[in-house]
Amino acid sequence: MPIYNLDVRSVIFGNNDFIGRHDNENILLAESTGGVVTARDHINGREVLKSFVPIVGQSTTVIGITFDLGTIQNTLLRQLSVQAMISLGLILFTAAASSFLAAFIIRSLNQILSKVNEIAQGNFGVQVAVTSSDELGLLASRVNTMSHNLQTYTTQLKDATEEIRHTKQYLESFVNHTSDAIHVSDLSGYLIQINKAFETIYGWSEPEALGRRLDNVPEEYHEEFQKVLDIVKNGGSITDQETVRYSKNGNPIDVSLTISPIRNESGDIVAIATISRNITARKHTEEVLRRSEKLSVVGQLAAGVAHEVRNPLTTLRGFVQLLQQNEKLTPAYFDIMLAELDRINFIVSEFLVVAKPQAVHFQLINVRDTLRDIVMLLDSEANFNNVQLVTYLDEQVPLVMGEVNQLKQVFLNVMKNGIESMPSGGELTIELRYAPPEGILIRITDQGSGIAEPDLSRLCEPFFTRKEEGTGLGLMVSQQIIDNHKGSMNFKSQLDVGTIVEIKLPLPPAATTAIEK
Repeated sequence: MPIYNLDVRSVIFGNNDFIGRHDNENILLAESTGGVVTARDHINGREVLKSFVPIVGQSTTVIGITFDLGTIQNTLLRQLSVQAMISLGLILFTAAASSFLAAFIIRSLNQILSKVNEIAQGNFGVQVAVTSSDELGLLASRVNTMSHNLQTYTTQLKDATEEIRHTKQYLESFVNHTSDAIHVSDLSGYLIQINKAFETIYGWSEPEALGRRLDNVPEEYHEEFQKVLDIVKNGGSITDQETVRYSKNGNPIDVSLTISPIRNESGDIVAIATISRNITARKHTEEVLRRSEKLSVVGQLAAGVAHEVRNPLTTLRGFVQLLQQNEKLTPAYFDIMLAELDRINFIVSEFLVVAKPQAVHFQLINVRDTLRDIVMLLDSEANFNNVQLVTYLDEQVPLVMGEVNQLKQVFLNVMKNGIESMPSGGELTIELRYAPPEGILIRITDQGSGIAEPDLSRLCEPFFTRKEEGTGLGLMVSQQIIDNHKGSMNFKSQLDVGTIVEIKLPLPPAATTAIEK
């Protein structure tokens, strides 16, 4: 009975007339092992494949199956070819589909890569289209933001660079074309930059100056220069310091220095910049003006003294001529002559004070007691002129350093001027106040005719006076005395109201306590 296998072809059973050389061995091997034994053999010139299948029961039966190996191989090759074609088709399809899918997937990446390349070349204008909200869409959005920010920063950087370039050109033009010498040195004093004016003023060229320390400070200015360096290195600045420096050929130059520190980004001082202005010509001009002023003052003094002395001399000459004629004079004429001689002596004495100030010896002075002495001295003269002296003297006033006789001369001059300004009488007020931190204040107020505004600025000029018998030297000498005491004297006046004279004297450095009553 035929039995059909899976490929629907019948299997023919029959007698086994084809016994191979090793069949018996394979049958015995199948029986002993209980497993299928397969072997190749040749039958009638054809290669076959034999399988020996043991069937175990009451007795073991071995079934031998013989296959045409060529038929099997052809069938397998045919099936293999078909499967290979199918596999190749599937591979090609998969490759095509993968390529299409990959192209679709990386299209956004290509756009992003293209944008990144353009950014790398400096083109920030093109934007990547964001078509999804996935990771690629987020990446594209970030690339667009980065491009925008880079464009903004690049624009700002270009503007800043342009501004810095203009500033650099401006500063270079300023530094190189200014008439002031500018040089920059490190903290050790070695020059690292100079301008053209430096070469003109000091004489050193740029190759000669850079990298070296200039020893152009006169020996007598070394200590001053070191103090200046200490101030600048500690963050301070020096402005318009007038001093002297040497040029390359050793000639001294009067200069005005402005020195300031240069700091880095961290705020640390890394260099020192110095601006030097040649003031030699200005100093010469000032000296000429000073000499001219001295000559002018001498001329004024000479003219004033000549004028003041000529008047009493004219009187004396007239009396002497009268004596020659009459050979006698009345006692009254002698009194006049003596008064005129005293006047000449007074004028010459004040002139000597101006021409040759006397040596002074400063000591601690009780100004309150000094004022009381002057008030007592002038009390009778004040009463004779119907003037009342009114005093307001603080009980506790610190001592001051001064020359008591000179200060008495100042107070006496001012008080006498106040009394003389009140021919019809009035009050002369003398005040003494402690005015820290300036020092002490002496205020003398009269009720006289006052001083016109144009005359206030000329009060201390030599020989300027509105009094018929005045010399104009009293206030000038008083002002000089107060200046020597490091004080000040100011005038306030109003016509037909009176005049106020304020004298301020400084306290000595160690004066911290007031005088006890």
